Amino acid sequence: MKAEKIRRWVVTLLVTLSMSLALPALAVVSKSGSINCTPNNLAVKSYAVGHVHHYAPIGNKIGEFDNFVWTWRTTTTYLQSSTWKVTSDGSLSNSTTAICWGN
Repeated sequence: MKAEKIRRWVVTLLVTLSMSLALPALAVVSKSGSINCTPNNLAVKSYAVGHVHHYAPIGNKIGEFDNFVWTWRTTTTYLQSSTWKVTSDGSLSNSTTAICWGN
């Protein structure tokens, strides 16, 4: 009886640990910010792996990519945006950023 309780506890613990290790892979990571580019335009640069979305301004999708390996992607907008966001269902590098360009 006691051995059965221990076995059940070990199985529960193992299942819980395996689920907690699998969940981060399902999470969407993001990085966002703001930059004053007036009167220039904004370029979003990401270094990421996974299904990646670029937004500028936040809420306006300007790029979508499937990166199977770590890849640099740049999208540009002619809007004088000040906010940007990048999301990925994989991973994003801290190098992900936005820059001003044009004019």
